[in-house]
Parts: sequence; structure tokens; C-alpha cells
Amino acid sequence: MVRILWLCTHRTQWREEVPLLLEAGFEVIPCKLGHKESPANEDPDDPYYIQTWRRRCSLPGEEIDQIRSINWFHEAPPAMVDLANRVFDGVILTSFSDSLLLIARWFSKPILFRTFGHAGLTSYSEILSPNGLMKLIETAAFRENRYCWCPIISTLRHAEHQNLTRNEVVLEPFVSPDRLPVRWQATNVNPYVALVLSRVADVGYYGKLYGKIASCFRTGPEAIPLRILGQNQPGTFGDSEILGSLPDRDFYEVLAGATALFYPGNSLCHLHWCALEAWAMGVPVVVLRQGYLAWALGQLISPQAMGQDYGVVEGLDDARSLLAQCLRNPGLACRMAERQRPLAEYITDHERAVRQYRERLEAILGPANQESGQVDFPLSRSA
Repeated sequence: MVRILWLCTHRTQWREEVPLLLEAGFEVIPCKLGHKESPANEDPDDPYYIQTWRRRCSLPGEEIDQIRSINWFHEAPPAMVDLANRVFDGVILTSFSDSLLLIARWFSKPILFRTFGHAGLTSYSEILSPNGLMKLIETAAFRENRYCWCPIISTLRHAEHQNLTRNEVVLEPFVSPDRLPVRWQATNVNPYVALVLSRVADVGYYGKLYGKIASCFRTGPEAIPLRILGQNQPGTFGDSEILGSLPDRDFYEVLAGATALFYPGNSLCHLHWCALEAWAMGVPVVVLRQGYLAWALGQLISPQAMGQDYGVVEGLDDARSLLAQCLRNPGLACRMAERQRPLAEYITDHERAVRQYRERLEAILGPANQESGQVDFPLSRSA
């Protein structure tokens, strides 16, 4: 049995990745405490933080409790380090570079640095800095070839220093359709466009992006009615179309009720769950040609799947034009959704995802338990 210390408290990632690891045959112990820069801890009352990993774990309960009492992002008590090195065969660590440097100094087995991108802001290499990269290279984990770059999309490497992307193990995103409580109905769409944009009042990058989209979409003879979802206060900037943070079911109902989703990501090196969730529900998504999702459509469908028929546009003006056409003629949005379906089927293919996790992690960590079977877990409280 291969046992993994899984260091990530991101709610959706927990809900999607922990079951895949279990179904691929690995034992998993997730961390309980989050990183100080993203202070979300495990919430056992939230069904997204599934607890079925406990039934698969062969460690004594006392040792499990000891391990989970430590904030591994920031701590390395010597006695607990000895225990972790004894009982774990690998660590999967989410994006925090300071934690990577800490764990690379003490963990004696493979470390997979699980990365998700940084939009247009920066890269992991820049956050780590040349000095941090040198410290990583000097660790035993790096020198003994136990460090692995583990991105959620292969294009993340393009923004990074080659030393950071060493031993790449790509584990692609997977969306469980059963956690999404509604589906897009082509015959029952509403005349608005969904947009997911969080922290517009707190993060300058997203505030500027909101301003660009709002000024483009709301001027001229055909203003685009929006429903702006995400982690914001309702009515931020006096904008009644900013709905604020919503319960899961309400969020997905707004998303599934839209004529289309506009995804403004313009980087090959970043991805948000919302666009994948929209595709999994059948929602047509309009994307920018410069971004990862347009690249993915071209890779999965064909290099010719790059025009407006597939929802791919050159910029905000083109996006506005295409969305206006969809609002006037929902049949256009329906045809777009049909052309994008191969990507939706790919990201919701459960067998493919389990197989990928098993094969790619076995190459690093050793053979998993092939008889693990399906994992049972509760649905989201929104379902």
C-alpha cells in the first residue's frame, strides 16, 4: 500500500482529488490545517471535505491524530518528522513555495509540488525568487531526484524556471457531474451572461479586469446583461449585477441558467474551476484565444476549433459581439455547447481520471492497491 500525505485545504480540490487518489488505490491522509496565506482549514461539516479516506487508512487512529495536529505548511517538529518519514511514501503539496522549501529539507521520499497557476500576476518561480530556487536545488530532495513538478495543466511549465518543472507529473482536472445539482437546458435559458470574478474590491488585478469587462459590455446599443458570481460582497462598487458569494446550489443555478458563461482568462498558465464546471453542466463558454481553454479546445477537438463557432474570440470586443448574438439567438449558444461537448466529456470522464492518477503516480511512488474500488461519499449540501 502506498500512503500519501496530502497537503491542500482547497475545498473543491479536496472534493475532486481525494476520491481520485483513493479510487486509484492509494491511502491518503489529508492535512487539517491550511496555509497562513490561504487560511481555510478542513471543515468536517462540509460534505466537500469528504472523510472516506479514514476507512481506507491503515494507520492507528492515535498516529493519524498526531499527524493531523501539525500544520505541515509551516511546522516540522523532529518527532513528527520521524513519524512522517516512516509512514508516508510521498507528499502531494499544493502551491506554496515556502512550504515546498520546508518539506524538501526533511522529507526523505518523493515530493510532488501540486500547482494551479497564477493568472496574469506572476509565476511560482518569481514567488520563489532566484534565492529560493537555489535553496530548492540544494535540498536532498532535489539532489536525489525526489522532487516532482505536478501541475494540473501541462502548459504551466511555460511560465517557470526549468529547475522548478523538473520530473513533471501532470494530473489533469476532473469534474464530478454528480456534485453539480443542475444542468443547462438549451430550451430554458435566461437572457444574461454569467461571469465568475472574485475579490474585485481586494485584488487589483481582478478589479482592473472587472472594470475593463464592465466598460466594454455595458456601453453601446446592446449592453450585455451580466450576473457576476464569485467571492465578493453583493453590490460591490454599487453594481447590482455583482451577486456576491452564494450557497453552492444558488451559484450553480445562476450559472446553469445563463445563456452562456464568459471566461476572461487570457493566460496559458492558469485555470479556474468555474469554466470546467460550466462545461460539465453543458453551459456554452466563450473564451479568449490567448487562454488555456482555447488551447485545450484546439488540442482535444482539432486545431481548427479556434473560431467563434467554438466560442473562441480574440478579445473583449469580439466576446461582446458573440455574446450579443447568443442573447438574440439562443440557438447559436446551443450549437456552441454541442461543439464544445468533447471537452466536457473529457473532463468528466471518471475512468480516464482514475487511470491517469494511478499510472502517473505509480511511476513515482510505486504500485497502488488495484482492488480499492469505488469510493462512497456524500454529495454537496447544495445537491
